Amino acid sequence: MTRYMYKQLGYTPIRGPGERLSEWRRRHRMLQRTLAYKIGATQAMVSDYETGKKRPSSVYMARLQVVTGIPMIDWHPEAEDDVRAA
Repeated sequence: MTRYMYKQLGYTPIRGPGERLSEWRRRHRMLQRTLAYKIGATQAMVSDYETGKKRPSSVYMARLQVVTGIPMIDWHPEAEDDVRAA
């Protein structure tokens, strides 16, 4: 189902952490390069995180969490399953 179809039906598709990061950045009117500077990364890395091409390392996840407040567990959904199983 496409995003358009979800929107027409009134459903919100599950968003990944990259989409949440992109949405957060836009809400705060921040350029990718500005966010990259704040976390010590490159603009290309931020772009890759937002599009889902790459996942940030634990170091960058921690930095992103400090800057954005997006929990690190959101970047690794399989970790959430481990937490629930414990």
